[in-house]
Amino acid sequence: MKRIIYIPFTVYILLFSACSGDLPEQQPEDARALQLNFKQEGEGEAAIVRASDALTTENENIKEIGLCITQGTGYEAYPGRTSTRYTFKTGGTGAALYEGDGSSSASTTFYLIGKDAHIQAFYPNSAVAQTNSGNVYTIPVTIPAAQTFTTGGGTPSCDAIDYLYGSGQNSVGDATPITTNAMQASPTTIYLHHALAKVMFTLQCDKDRTPNTEYDCVKSIEISASSGNPFLIEGSSGSAMQINNGELFGLQSIGTLTFTPATGATPIPIGNAGTPATVACGLVAPLSTTPTNDITLTITLGKNGETTHDRTYTATSTAFKQQWKAGYCYTYKLVLGNILSITQATVTWDKIDSETTVNTEEQGIGSTEKLWEFAKKWNNDTKNPRIISDYEEYGWAEKDKDGNETFKIKLVAPITITGTTDKDKWTPIGTETSPLTIPFDGQGWTINVDLTGIGTDAVTQQSIPGAYAGIIGYTTNDISNVKLMTSTSTGTTASSAIEFTEAVYAGILAGKVEGNVTNCTAELNGITLLQNNGSATSGLYFGGLVGSCTGNIINSAVYAKGTNELKLNFKKAPAGSCIGGLVGAVAGTVNNCYTRITELSNQDATNAPAAGSLVGNITGAGGSTTTTFADCHYIENTSGSAITVNNCTRRSEPDSGVSTQTDFTGLCAALNAVTQKQNWSTWTEEKTATIVNPDDAATVVSVFLFSYRGTPETK
Repeated sequence: MKRIIYIPFTVYILLFSACSGDLPEQQPEDARALQLNFKQEGEGEAAIVRASDALTTENENIKEIGLCITQGTGYEAYPGRTSTRYTFKTGGTGAALYEGDGSSSASTTFYLIGKDAHIQAFYPNSAVAQTNSGNVYTIPVTIPAAQTFTTGGGTPSCDAIDYLYGSGQNSVGDATPITTNAMQASPTTIYLHHALAKVMFTLQCDKDRTPNTEYDCVKSIEISASSGNPFLIEGSSGSAMQINNGELFGLQSIGTLTFTPATGATPIPIGNAGTPATVACGLVAPLSTTPTNDITLTITLGKNGETTHDRTYTATSTAFKQQWKAGYCYTYKLVLGNILSITQATVTWDKIDSETTVNTEEQGIGSTEKLWEFAKKWNNDTKNPRIISDYEEYGWAEKDKDGNETFKIKLVAPITITGTTDKDKWTPIGTETSPLTIPFDGQGWTINVDLTGIGTDAVTQQSIPGAYAGIIGYTTNDISNVKLMTSTSTGTTASSAIEFTEAVYAGILAGKVEGNVTNCTAELNGITLLQNNGSATSGLYFGGLVGSCTGNIINSAVYAKGTNELKLNFKKAPAGSCIGGLVGAVAGTVNNCYTRITELSNQDATNAPAAGSLVGNITGAGGSTTTTFADCHYIENTSGSAITVNNCTRRSEPDSGVSTQTDFTGLCAALNAVTQKQNWSTWTEEKTATIVNPDDAATVVSVFLFSYRGTPETK
């Protein structure tokens, strides 16, 4: 079985004898059979005899070790021998010496006399080449820039070759010549040393982040220099290891190294806080000097077998400015949350020598304060055009499948919004004169609107200002991967509401979107969304998720789970207004979306706004483009209670491409049948926690987009 690379390597690689038992005390004129013990560097004098072939390096079982045995320090064969090349093979009953490269099927016994035998041992048992001086031999070496590792048993094991050389001493990096003769003690001990260094990566969440074993898997780790080429790999014309001391020759310099799971290997998920998972490893060439340029680590997380949910994180750290040395392991301990922490530990494969820690902030929006800071900065920016570099701290650029790079605003943590006073009021991102022009990617994080303790005993209410009202007020670009939810006091009889006091365009996610909305949901349990712009004289656009959208809405939903109510109410709707459970008006395709709301209402009966369970105005934001639907659904009633429509003109539903049902049963499967073809985010069922009658099936109380990035603690 393969040895796990991160376990301290304290067992013997090989220890065997060419023949059993010790020989009698030798006389100068007597010949003695050569006996060899092989040990791992750093081990003491204790001996273990191996009786099986379970002998391992860092990456595979050892079944044979190469030897060059000469007379003294030249290339001359030892007296009585015609060859200088030998192989030790392990087997089920011990080990045997073979002359040559191991292809011979007949073992041999090597007899020592009073003359010194100079022994050089190496792994793997490759073809040797003589150099121009002394009795130095080399073997070919392969050290790739892009390495892979297997992940059997849930931990990685490096697939790169663990090159070994023999020495007469056990301290790391030692290269003491190995000599013996018939008069010296038997057996002769050879310590096998690593010619390469080892790198290892562990990853865990911080205390505020919840990992997911399906979507938080490590798909690659890359380390790269900002300039120059500090790393070493095999040369284009061939590289070699000197077998008497492990020195490497013929290497070439490079600026980037990557480590990925081998084909067919399952990427390893991030560990829980305090329980790091070993997620990647590799073997690298020692460095002659310490890197002086900045070294950046890039880690890609995602779901095994697909790329839709891949995310990359980068950190530039002094922890990588370390001179790698042969025989040492350099462990980079990563902690991912709002802060990407990197701890570098140097290990002699059985002992930790030193440790340093550096922190670097993950770029993006990870708090309510940071969200409002970005909103105010963007809304007040008078530059035309905007300078994207001014907003680098709020996101990062990523490449699409064609290699095109786009900068996006990114959420990097769950966010909870509270506030009742004017200075604490919601600050929508983007205004009529300053619309957001950069894509907004929530990365699956949840934004929670906390209504706990807001307002009077009779009403808990959050007011949202602005003519364009939502988390995002007005954007001319895309919004993706955001979940909205609300939390209220438990056991209260208060009515919970989110009120839009000045809005022309209103939705809890966005007021007006001139782009696409993809993978976005709003779970609003026991909530009333209230459009209360009493001074408006022309049409208002009001939706559960978005007020108006001139692009497509894809794989999204607005719902209250179980039997909770979700109401959308106009205080007073001017002529030309519209109200929809998902969106007020849309001028594109609504694809694979659903709603479950309980009321669409206009409290003043003067005008009757256009209303729909999914979309209010199907002609699209006042334009001429007709809205189309594909694979959409809405839940018309729950527990026998039909949706309430008051003082509104409800369109004839369902539309073509829309189906209606009375509960959540079968909805998840129907939605996922589409996402599997499109590589959109997948949906999950939530069922009742307990079943009163064991013979009954659990009731589905909600169908939600899988949030692979965690949710706020307050719900």
